[in-house]
Amino acid sequence: MTGTSDSTSIGLEQTRRRITRWRETRTHRGAPMPAPLWTAAIALARQHGLYTTARALHLDYGSLKKRRDACA
Repeated sequence: MTGTSDSTSIGLEQTRRRITRWRETRTHRGAPMPAPLWTAAIALARQHGLYTTARALHLDYGSLKKRRDACA
C-alpha cells in the first residue's frame, strides 16, 4: 500500500467508527445522523468519490449524493 492509500483508509476508518458509535448509542432507530457526521462524510466523498465513501461508511449512496450536491 502507498502512503496515499493508508491516509485514505485512516480517514474513512475514523469516520466509519464515529458513525458506528453514533448508531450504537442513538436514542431510537429513526434518529437522523448528526450534522457533524454528515459533514465529515461529505468531505470524504469529495476527496475519494461517492461510491467509495458510501460503501466504506455504510451510508446510502443517494442520501450522500443529495447532501454533497446541496453543499456545493
